[in-house]
Amino acid sequence: MTLAWHSQTLHQFFRHIRGSPNATWRPISIPGGDVTVTDLPHALPQIQKNVLANVPPDHIPNVCALSWGIDQVHFPQDYDFVLGADIIYLKETYDLLIQTLLHLCGPRTTILLSSKMRKEHGTMDFFQNLLPQYFNVEIVKRDAKDDLNIYRMTCFQN
Repeated sequence: MTLAWHSQTLHQFFRHIRGSPNATWRPISIPGGDVTVTDLPHALPQIQKNVLANVPPDHIPNVCALSWGIDQVHFPQDYDFVLGADIIYLKETYDLLIQTLLHLCGPRTTILLSSKMRKEHGTMDFFQNLLPQYFNVEIVKRDAKDDLNIYRMTCFQN
C-alpha cells in the first residue's frame, strides 16, 4: 500500500474523519504501508520532528518537499491513496494542485480531501466545477455545523 499525505493537513484530516486529535498519526504506522508525507520545503524540519515523536521507529514514513505544479514529477504516479485536508484556500494554486493530483494518481488511486467550505476562497467552486473536469468527485461526509466536507475522488477511467 502506498500513500501520500500533505503534512500540514494530516492532523486536520484525521480529526475530521474520526473526531479525535489523538488518532492523527496512527494510520502512518500501518505495517506494510509505504507512506510519503509532504509539505513545502520550509516546513520539513517541523514535520520530521512530528513524525519522529508520533510514529513508531519501525514504521517511519518518507518525508519530502512537494511544491504543487513544480516538483510532483519526482513522485510516483501510482499511490493507492492521496489525503489532504484544508488545502483549498488560494485560488491562484488551484490549477497547480490539480496538476499535482493528476500526476500522483493512477487508475486505482483514491483521493480523500477534507475542507472547510470557505466562500471567500471559492472552495465550493473548486469541488463542484473545477475538480469534476478531471476526476470523479463525490461527497462522503458533511459536517453542516462546522461547514466541513470530505470528498472522495478517482481519476476518470480511459
